[in-house]
Amino acid sequence: AFKDLTEYFENVDEPTVIVMFGDHQPALEDSFWNAMYNGKSVDNISKEQQVNRYVTPFIIWANYDIGSEDNVDISANMLGAYTLDKMGVQMTGYQKYLVDMHKTVKFVAGEFYMGDDNKLHRLTEESKYSKKINEYQKLQYNLLADTGHTVDSFFNLKKTVNRHGKKTVSNPARKHGGDGTEAVLRKHGPPHYPIRPAGGGGDAAARVVSGGRGRCAVHLRDAPHGADL
Repeated sequence: AFKDLTEYFENVDEPTVIVMFGDHQPALEDSFWNAMYNGKSVDNISKEQQVNRYVTPFIIWANYDIGSEDNVDISANMLGAYTLDKMGVQMTGYQKYLVDMHKTVKFVAGEFYMGDDNKLHRLTEESKYSKKINEYQKLQYNLLADTGHTVDSFFNLKKTVNRHGKKTVSNPARKHGGDGTEAVLRKHGPPHYPIRPAGGGGDAAARVVSGGRGRCAVHLRDAPHGADL
């Protein structure tokens, strides 16, 4: 079915990007995982083994050249911004923040995150990335929990009408310089806000394993606790 879909859009003139991924692995009994890990309880396996329990595939495909990368780890909360950045379209201040964050923190998945040191860290663990993680938590709090004070200009593009009567979008956060992150952090968010599950979804860590012209084939590590996407 996916082959039919891409073959159809391969011959469509309108620029098209398709992102498809599985949100989780099949549900399996703990006894299965205990057997997989030589009798160890899932509570006693390594951080790497815990994260690998949530590997699922996804693919980013385009009918025009968006470039390709290999060996890229990314989480689902950054996937939307990552895709938009590859497309070269206008982004919100928050989406730009996520693209920039990905340069140092590759993914945030459940209880763990991976920095550019390629090591897994617990969210509660003190590290050189703790300041960035805490900053991300404050922004997430402002978006998801502190809805009465959410900075709309940072998280959304503003619709306007130009002199030709056509609707366009703009990002007012640019008026304040940068992507508007500092303005949000100065006025909103508690000193610390732990990332908590959001519905039944999950953050994910993904690895781009191959790519061609305008295509990226990706394996996704989906974690049981999620943030936003």
